Amino acid sequence: MRLNRKYVLLFSEALIPVLGFFLWGWGLYFILLFYFIDILAQEVIMHLKSKKIIGTQSDSSVSDWRKSGISSAFLILAMICLIHISMFYIDPSIAFVKQIKLFWTYEELGVQQGYLLLPLVGFAAFSQYRMDFLMPKKEESAVLLILWQKHLKALLTVIGFAGLTIGLSQVLVLPEVAYVLSIVGGIAVYGLMAKD
Repeated sequence: MRLNRKYVLLFSEALIPVLGFFLWGWGLYFILLFYFIDILAQEVIMHLKSKKIIGTQSDSSVSDWRKSGISSAFLILAMICLIHISMFYIDPSIAFVKQIKLFWTYEELGVQQGYLLLPLVGFAAFSQYRMDFLMPKKEESAVLLILWQKHLKALLTVIGFAGLTIGLSQVLVLPEVAYVLSIVGGIAVYGLMAKD
C-alpha cells in the first residue's frame, strides 16, 4: 500500500506545532510565530512560481503578478495585525517583543530555534516547490491569476479565523490547547479540501 503524498505532507506540517505544544512547551503565540515563518516562505515561493510562469508563458502579465503580490502583502499585514489583536484578547498580559525573542532564542539540543527553524521551513517550502511545480513543469500550464487566487483565498481564510477568534474572545476565552488544535486541524482540513 502506497501512502498518498498529500496526507504525508499534511501530517508533517502538523507535527512540528503539535510536538512544540505538547513536548517542548511552546505556547499559542510560539506556534503562531512558526506559522508566520511558514506563510512568509510560501509568499516567497509564490513569487518564484510567478517569475517562472512569466518567463515561460508569453501571455502571462507582469502587472497581474505585481497586483496580486501587492494584494497578498496587504493581506499578510492585515492577517498579522488581526492575529496580534486576537492574541491580546486571549492573553492581555502578553509581551509580544519578549515572546518573539524567546521564540528565536529557545534552545533545543543546544541550538537556538531561530537558526534551525528558519532554514528548515525555507528548505521544506523550496523542496515542495521543486517537487510539485518545477519537476512536473507546471510553469508551462499554470495560470498565474488562478495560482494567486488560491493563495489569496488561503490568506482570507486565516483572516476570517482571526476575526472569528477576536469575536469569540469577547465572550469566551478558550484554553490554549483548543486554539492550537483548531489551528492545526483547520489547516489540515483546508489542505485536504484544497484542489491542486
